[in-house]
Amino acid sequence: MQRLCPRWTVLVLVLSVEAVEAVTQTFHRPPVSSPLSRSEVLALRTAFSAKFGASSGSREPTDLSSGRRLLHGLPMRLTEQIRRDWQLVESDKVQQVKVSPGGPGEAVITWLTQDRRLPSLVEYQSARSVFSRTAQGEVNVYTTQICLPNSQVMADPLLGPPNIPLNYDELTKLLNTSSFLPPESDSWRFLGPNADPWEFLAKTNFCIDYKNPNAYYTSPYIHTVTLRGLGGSTDYSFRPAGSSRSFHFKTPPNAGANAAPMRLGVWADIGITNVSFGVMSKMLDLEPDLLVTVGDLSYADGWAERWDIFGMMMEPLMSSRYHLAVVGNHEIIQNNGVDFIHRYPMPFRQSGAPGPYMFAYESGLLYLIGLPGSYAPTAKGSLQWSFAEEKLMEVDRERTPWVVVVFHTPWYNSNNAHFGEGMKHQWDMEELFYQHGVDLVFNGHVHSYERSFPVYNHSRNECGTTHIVVGDGGNYEGPAIYEGHPPGWRTPQPSWSAFREASYGPGLLTVFNSTHAEWRWHRVACVFENKAHRAVNWTKFTYEGARQSLGRTRPMSAFYWDGVSGPAGGPECATEGDNAEQAYEASDVVMLVRDPQRCPNKSFRQPGTMATAASTGAPVWFTEAPVWSTAAAASVVAAVGMALVLAYCHARGVIHRDRTSSPTMCSMPLRLTWEGD
Repeated sequence: MQRLCPRWTVLVLVLSVEAVEAVTQTFHRPPVSSPLSRSEVLALRTAFSAKFGASSGSREPTDLSSGRRLLHGLPMRLTEQIRRDWQLVESDKVQQVKVSPGGPGEAVITWLTQDRRLPSLVEYQSARSVFSRTAQGEVNVYTTQICLPNSQVMADPLLGPPNIPLNYDELTKLLNTSSFLPPESDSWRFLGPNADPWEFLAKTNFCIDYKNPNAYYTSPYIHTVTLRGLGGSTDYSFRPAGSSRSFHFKTPPNAGANAAPMRLGVWADIGITNVSFGVMSKMLDLEPDLLVTVGDLSYADGWAERWDIFGMMMEPLMSSRYHLAVVGNHEIIQNNGVDFIHRYPMPFRQSGAPGPYMFAYESGLLYLIGLPGSYAPTAKGSLQWSFAEEKLMEVDRERTPWVVVVFHTPWYNSNNAHFGEGMKHQWDMEELFYQHGVDLVFNGHVHSYERSFPVYNHSRNECGTTHIVVGDGGNYEGPAIYEGHPPGWRTPQPSWSAFREASYGPGLLTVFNSTHAEWRWHRVACVFENKAHRAVNWTKFTYEGARQSLGRTRPMSAFYWDGVSGPAGGPECATEGDNAEQAYEASDVVMLVRDPQRCPNKSFRQPGTMATAASTGAPVWFTEAPVWSTAAAASVVAAVGMALVLAYCHARGVIHRDRTSSPTMCSMPLRLTWEGD
């Protein structure tokens, strides 16, 4: 019989052990994933909300009017706060509510409405107080030209049903001004019933002709209000003016606070599919204190109304905790990120950043830096390089010992999809990261999950940085097994790569103290190739307009969910074509250990001091580093504690090591089970 060591066991071992979940189990997933419409999102959320009161044992799928099913087996272990307060009211004039951090003690509340008369006003109250306060903000809208540069995937989503997300009739209607303009107008355009609208768009660089009055999208009214005077780790309720709902969130811990473990939720490349909804639901279940999206949020791809669908779908998550995000290619190449900037304001001014795509934020023992990465100049002396250097030099590692950097395009990626795209950024900034002992880098972009060992200059280095790719949030482009030449994972698996798998799920970083943090990635879904997709005789759209549209039929999707796979007794869940060594593992769990004594580049130093050169890859020494520090002492105590607990567990039973993929305690995915009474 498997069981854990007693509760009084030294913390470090208990948190390093993964006994119960070390073996793949079978679980159920929804049958299909595709971009959802506004009505489908509302129906999905309404059905999900109606199940809050159900017991965890009652999880039959709920049939929706659209013919879709609610995710079978969605995690329902949500906080009582959300169970009580998340009640979707479709008639509510306030939608897409979200919370993001501002300056110290601030929360920025954002929501959208179609009603011009509603004021930008929020009433809010601490759970510790009987008095409420009000905050006034501002409202704005933005207008963009409709451009659809990702037309190939929009016309043929690799992860979706036969109906395409942006259908021909809707696009033709948008382009066809002859329905309301006379022929003598210079804005007059006519598309016949057999015309291919994508071929027409190709002639205008995939932007609707500026002469077309339908070429522009204007957002709903966007209200932004800043709440001030907030305490750390405190529950607050708030109600935007005109809303029939109240919302609740808990502030993350103040910088330097370590009263309890801090949980950082990380994901990327999300989209608006059923898979996206499932991953979001799992992220809610993990209950992070702070949420970070590492680029590619909505996959609107120039069709800005999808930002509204994304905002509604993600409201349960993003209205209940602070959310930070960096841009990905699907934001920056669609109207230069205008949608992102207005809808998801980041604390760039509060952190002294030169623009809205960069920020720095402190919470608990974390110092988090967000960068545009490959989507802005990266050379030494550039705005991005200088901002990163400035913030890294500001870090006080006694206050915030864990340094995390997030940007979209990865440096360390062993998938042929997007392989080497971040190389210029890496050449320019990796040494800077190493000098300042960056502990973790999170990326997206590649639609898979991959974790590295601590690495520097493509070699394992215990004083290097752990790089984690989480581009598996659920978007409709499918898993990263279909791109590249040849497609799929590169073989053999590089020595720096610790774990990789092309499926979908969120991740959670739990910081326990200045030396130990646990990273978990949770698989939510796999997809499989649609064999019938190969049999359809059609050609994908190209920029030369070579697409043959098969009349008015919709192309079939290349990948789908089978609806069932993966806890006890079912088929193993691994995305077809995934040749990763860990493809059948249920999840990835690793204890990350900071050892400032062995790695002085991660040790305490006064803010503003600079590291010595690290071009050789040798550990970096700081003249300011004390020989014996609190962090070093904690490491020694942790090591002694682990030895004592291992001895105890040996005495009580037999320890089996399932897998060890690192020879050091730095980033060792240690999974232990033991037997005995």
